[in-house]
Amino acid sequence: MKKLPIVSTLNQKRMTALAERGNHTISIADAAIILKMGPKEVAKLMARWVERGWFRRIKRGLYVYLTSESTHSIIENGWVIGTKLYSPCYVGALSAAQYWGFCDKDCSSINILSIKKPRTRSFTMNGVHFVVRTVSQETIFGLEIVICDGMEVLISDPSRTMIDFLVDPQLGGGIANVIDMFKRYLKSSHGDVELLYDYARKILRGSVYKRLGYLLEYCGSCEFNIIELCKKMQTSGILKLDPLVDGNKLITKWGLWV
Repeated sequence: MKKLPIVSTLNQKRMTALAERGNHTISIADAAIILKMGPKEVAKLMARWVERGWFRRIKRGLYVYLTSESTHSIIENGWVIGTKLYSPCYVGALSAAQYWGFCDKDCSSINILSIKKPRTRSFTMNGVHFVVRTVSQETIFGLEIVICDGMEVLISDPSRTMIDFLVDPQLGGGIANVIDMFKRYLKSSHGDVELLYDYARKILRGSVYKRLGYLLEYCGSCEFNIIELCKKMQTSGILKLDPLVDGNKLITKWGLWV
């Protein structure tokens, strides 16, 4: 492991002050207040610290503190970093599914769904891969607050996580993986088919009704009234169950190639 340059006593005190009060990330404006220095002076100081490997710049005017003893700090606080970068946003997709216990293997990426349209939607920081998906302001619902190291982070609740997978199965790693997680959802204490349908109505996408109705039938759900409502609300077009997979069987009831 590459050692960081020796820190002077003054800089050590300054960085400790920023680390203790910066809540994992620190802006130039906040650093100026904490250090009682001018913004331009702080910007130059931060630039030097970035060059020496003590801080990392994650976007213009925003930094994260690094130490040689804690190279995994970004991994542990990835949800916080993602929220700082892309708010208004929420942690979702496979990151949320893992949190709620719907998938076993560790998610190698942190999935952020944001109303922002960043130039870079996929990047890696200290071995942590961030994937950002843009959503509309109207679809920011069905979220819960999780406290990560003292900061509030929004995460899609179990039902909303499933709905996001029905909007785009690729968010769940493909339809086969989505079906497995959907089955676990239905069997878990979080399973709430009526809430799924309520969220589907808010999303207002015919493809969601098709996939929801089909998967409820496929998984043997007894929620026949919800299945019938999905059938009535679905659009007339024919879609793929998974947009990236060519189906070989047409389910005419749902207008889906599976």
